[in-house]
Amino acid sequence: GAAYEDPVKTIRKDIVDKALKALPARSKTTKEVMMKRMKSVRTLYSLSDIEAAYMVYKWEYENLQYACYHYNHDRDLIDFTEDGTYKSGVGVCNGFAYLYARLCNAMGVEAYRVVGYSKAGDFVKGVTPTSSDHAWNVIQIDGNYYLLDATWGIGSCNGDAYVPKLRDSYFCTKPEAFIRTQI
Repeated sequence: GAAYEDPVKTIRKDIVDKALKALPARSKTTKEVMMKRMKSVRTLYSLSDIEAAYMVYKWEYENLQYACYHYNHDRDLIDFTEDGTYKSGVGVCNGFAYLYARLCNAMGVEAYRVVGYSKAGDFVKGVTPTSSDHAWNVIQIDGNYYLLDATWGIGSCNGDAYVPKLRDSYFCTKPEAFIRTQI
């Protein structure tokens, strides 16, 4: 196969940060308005596809948190949908991945939600899982496809508490590194 070309090194992070500051607060606008604003901000700041995709990744870091308490105690109370995740700012991987794809696609960046298995929780090496337990994204940049996991890249749970932490290592992760945590 072709050598992995890391598109992340081309991101103007200072410009992405300015673009993020130009967006309204999630809690003060609808998802539809946010999608339109992201598209106009992308144009205003001349963001490339990879910069627009990174803006959404960082936007999720700044605006969403994982439903740690409900995940640990009552999963029936979790809203797994894109709309529920946007409205409340709280969700799990499925909502994060759906929302990520929707926001990227609204700006013209090809993005997909992928469902599979994580090497976390109940994972046992050598035992094939019987059902999927995780969702992440694939984006297309300049004809190449890249993996990213906003759920694990924007924070984690410490017991029932959510701890936000931006990890760029989960954005455009090399497949051979990605497979260490997802299968």
